[in-house]
Amino acid sequence: MKIQKTGYHGLYFPELRLALDGYHPDADYLFVSHAHSDHMPRNRSAIAHATEPTLELMERRGFKGGKNILKFGSWLESGRFKARLFPAGHILGSAMIYIESEKGSLLYTGDYRTPPSPATEGFEAPGNADILITEATCGLPIYKWKSHEELADQIQTNNKTRRHYQKLRDAEKDVEARKRLTDLIRNEITPKIQAANRELSEVHQTWWAIKRDYSTVPGAT
Repeated sequence: MKIQKTGYHGLYFPELRLALDGYHPDADYLFVSHAHSDHMPRNRSAIAHATEPTLELMERRGFKGGKNILKFGSWLESGRFKARLFPAGHILGSAMIYIESEKGSLLYTGDYRTPPSPATEGFEAPGNADILITEATCGLPIYKWKSHEELADQIQTNNKTRRHYQKLRDAEKDVEARKRLTDLIRNEITPKIQAANRELSEVHQTWWAIKRDYSTVPGAT
């Protein structure tokens, strides 16, 4: 199976006419794994295939192109391949794509996380694939993170002293921190959103079905 690099972060499969996380003019299908800028196509007018939350977040981040919604577990079939999405656990809507064709099977992970972020649809992967293309940004053993249980215990401890001020510049980290707070102490505090993250937070609130107002921290620095 031939694989070409396209754009900053993308891949193009000429035999399948398929692009992953990058634009190619000859591609019939462009799959976007998640709505972070380094995975979105540089051509903001392209036609993208992704999960509905990913397409909504892409639109909030300036994407103006066509949108084709793909659901987890459903097969997309073309004349050259068929593909299925699996939840990646990275951010809301993030997906891995599993591809079957005459050239063999392939799993493209994009950014993924296991255990998954609590602000996502979870993590699931196919049993096997002939080719695995995976992210390895934090794959070195020097990267060690606290477990979800440790973080939950820390939040509960802070709750007893009413210390819940967290200023996070990264939108998804901000969202995840507030999701943890909302789940653990839903009726006791009102999480504050940095003004720059308000639009992205509205998308997350829709998908979480959290019916409450959030106060905004204006002009957070």
